[in-house]
Amino acid sequence: MELNKRIETQSKLLFVAGNNELHTKLNQLLTDHGFMLRHVAKYSEALNILLSYKPEVIILDSSGNELSALEICNAIKSMNSLKGAIVIILSNRQDELMEVSSFNAGADDFIMFPFHEIALVERIKIRLKSPGKIITIIQDYRDAPLLKIDRESYSVSLGNHFIQLSRKEFELLYLLASNPEKLFGREEIFQNVWNKKTLGKNRTIDVHISRLRQKLGNRFISSQKGLGYRFNTN
Repeated sequence: MELNKRIETQSKLLFVAGNNELHTKLNQLLTDHGFMLRHVAKYSEALNILLSYKPEVIILDSSGNELSALEICNAIKSMNSLKGAIVIILSNRQDELMEVSSFNAGADDFIMFPFHEIALVERIKIRLKSPGKIITIIQDYRDAPLLKIDRESYSVSLGNHFIQLSRKEFELLYLLASNPEKLFGREEIFQNVWNKKTLGKNRTIDVHISRLRQKLGNRFISSQKGLGYRFNTN
C-alpha cells in the first residue's frame, strides 16, 4: 500500500498550533492528502475562524496551552453549527490526567508526542467516514474470529457464533467499539448508555463489562484502574 498516495478528501481542517518544523511538515502532509487546511498559531484567533470556516476536523496542539485547548474543545462541542466536528488534541504531557481531561471536554481523540504523522492522517480519514450501523472488527492475529456488531438488528456475532446480549450490554459494547482506543470514564459511559449520572460506588458498569468479557473474551475491552474502559483493536 502506498501510504503517501494523494487522495481528495476536500474536508475542511483547522490546525491550531504554533509554528515549528513538525507543524510545517504535518501541514504539508495534510494538504497532500487533500485536506482544505487552515492553520492558526494562537488560540485567541481560533474561535472566530471556527465560526466562519466551520471545519469538519479541528486539531488542537495543547503543548503549553492545556487549559486553552480544553476550553476551545468544550466550546466546539457546545456549538450547534459545529455539531459532528471531529476534535483531536495533541499533547506533550506524558500523563493520564490530560488524556482524561481531554475526553471529558469532548475530544474525539487524544494523541501524545511523539507520533507518526502518517498514522495521524490515517486516523483522521477513518473518523471522517460516515458512521455506519455495522461495526466490523478484524483482529490482527492469525485465525482470529471476526467480530460484527449490527446496531440495526441489535445483533453481535463472533466468527460463526451469535452472541446473546442484553440491550444495555449491546449499547455499552457499541459505544466502546464506535470509538476504538478511546478511554471512556465512568461518568461518560453512564451518560451515554444509561442517560444519567452515576451515583457513588455504583457497580453497574463493572457488572456489564464483566458479562461482555465472559461472552466475548478478555481481548476486546481493557480497563485502566480508577479511570475507565477502552475497546482494543489490536
